[in-house]
Order: sequence, then structure tokens, then C-alpha cells
Amino acid sequence: MLRRAFAAMAFATMFVANVSAQEDNSPRYGFYSAIETGYEFFSKTYRNSGQSLDLNTRYYFGERVYGAFLLHGGFYSGGKRVSYDAGGAQRETTLRNELNEWMAGVGAGLDLYRSTTGRSTVYLTGTVGYGMNTEEKEVFVSGAESYFDRKHKGFAAAVAAGYDFKPGGCLFFGAAVNGYYIGDRVNFAANIRVGLSF
Repeated sequence: MLRRAFAAMAFATMFVANVSAQEDNSPRYGFYSAIETGYEFFSKTYRNSGQSLDLNTRYYFGERVYGAFLLHGGFYSGGKRVSYDAGGAQRETTLRNELNEWMAGVGAGLDLYRSTTGRSTVYLTGTVGYGMNTEEKEVFVSGAESYFDRKHKGFAAAVAAGYDFKPGGCLFFGAAVNGYYIGDRVNFAANIRVGLSF
């Protein structure tokens, strides 16, 4: 249900952007939509290394200021080897750790720099919204494996700084450094992105 609501919001924003851009007396509004993915650093996990996947949109209200919409997913799976003593013998086991996070948010941003040709852009975006993370983790306590899982949901926020390059037409490519606060975790990601502008 929540996914359908977010999809409907994204399509409604795209429709409004296209209608506004077609009005003769409108300023130069623009609508950008991009998918980005890359490496995400997960705090408080065994190996820290995971994957980030974002869908983000920008609707320009002027030359440089825009509204933003973000859907984010972060995925981590890892483990660590530990040794322990069992009846006088040294043994080893692998402790498993998995974490998934989701976020949907709205916010605003600013093009800090745009080239005279309009092909290169440096931007800064901030969004706030709702997020959730779920974790399954095995720990070693008092010589025995112990398992716990947790779920945290509520307020979430994200900030992104990036660079976009538009070679021509409506296609653009870019790279971004993102920070996420979801649940009780602060994670960082380095992503590459591809998108379309209308």
C-alpha cells in the first residue's frame, strides 16, 4: 500500500511538471528523475559494506531552486568469524548479520553551480520523511551463539551532494555522496546515477 502511494505521488509530480513546462508564460521549470546505486557504509555492522539504491526526482521552481522526492533502499549482508573454546578444543563459527533499510522523503535543494551551457551541475539536496530498518544479528555471549532481531521505524532524513553531466538531449549522468539517518543509524553512500530531464 505504501509503495503504491509513493508511486502515485511521483507520477502526480511528473504530470504537474510537464503541464507547467508547457505553459507559455511559465519560467524555465524542469523535472529530473534519476536512479542511483553504489556502495553504502553501514554503521554498527560486522563488515559495514552494503549497497544503496535510490530513486530521486527534482522539480525546479526557478533557475536553481527545486523540490525533491526520494525513495531509498539500503541492503547489507555480512558476517564475521570468531574462535571459541569448547571442551578444551578451539573451534570457529561465523556470526551472521543482515540489515535492510527503507526511506521515503520530500525536501528541497539548490544548484550550487551550473555551467553556462547547462550541461554540468553541482547540487545539494535535503529530504525528511519516514523510514525503517530491520536487522538480524548473531552475537557471541558467554561462550555461546545468541541471536537477536530488531526493527526501528519513524523519522528519517537524508542529505545529498552531487554532480550531474548532461551530454545532450534529456539524458544525464552523475555521481553523489549521500548521508542517511534512518531509525537509530547514520549511514553514508557513494553512488553513481543516470536519469532523464523533461
